[in-house]
Amino acid sequence: MKLNNHHTRTKRKGYMRAVFCEGLEERWGTDPDIDRSRTPLNEYRGEYRSGQALTAALTAEAEAYSQQQRQQGKRGLRSDAIIGWAAIIKPPADWINALSSGQRKNFFDDSRRIMFDLMGHDEAGRSNIRATVLHHDEAGDHEHFYGAAKTSDGRFCGKDLINLKLFQKFNREYPKRMRKMGWEIDDCIVYDPDKVVELYMPSCFQPAHPQIETVNPFCTNGFSGHIWSWMYLCTRTA
Repeated sequence: MKLNNHHTRTKRKGYMRAVFCEGLEERWGTDPDIDRSRTPLNEYRGEYRSGQALTAALTAEAEAYSQQQRQQGKRGLRSDAIIGWAAIIKPPADWINALSSGQRKNFFDDSRRIMFDLMGHDEAGRSNIRATVLHHDEAGDHEHFYGAAKTSDGRFCGKDLINLKLFQKFNREYPKRMRKMGWEIDDCIVYDPDKVVELYMPSCFQPAHPQIETVNPFCTNGFSGHIWSWMYLCTRTA
């Protein structure tokens, strides 16, 4: 999902702070499946553990970028410009739970390496993935990714980073690379946003939430079921 800091509903866009804080250490999620006694077991990687801190950092980066653009006589970012994103890799609970702890670690380590490669980096070589969290406090382990919508030449430009070409990479390249590592994942064969919302979306992301309207699943792959992956795009401050 593309993410912003607006408290408004927009198609395939979400409120950045709410989305980041749902999954990161604030754990704002209200999903009844969350076992709060297991939340301390969640594993964080990247530059940030806090959704508040990540939101502040991306907002500051966007403001600095806008100021630089204006100093060069160019237009700054719009108030609803895409500056961030969030994604999730969620295998079916029965499949992931049947693996040993070592196998689960190997699966997410392999998956994470591919995700870091697919999401690219900015002009300074800094990964566009700024935070990840591997959740152990729900029915099945799954991993969230959060980051900046920056291009390799340093522009905040969601459409040039997160677009159909990227979704095609997730639909085809991610499964292909996982298969090379020994994980039998099929290419994307399903696009069913209604089913994603109904079966897999955390409560924070349900359409009834005042800041989130819809979801954009980019990948469903078979493990005698499906591995669900979807992405949200985030826009900046109001």
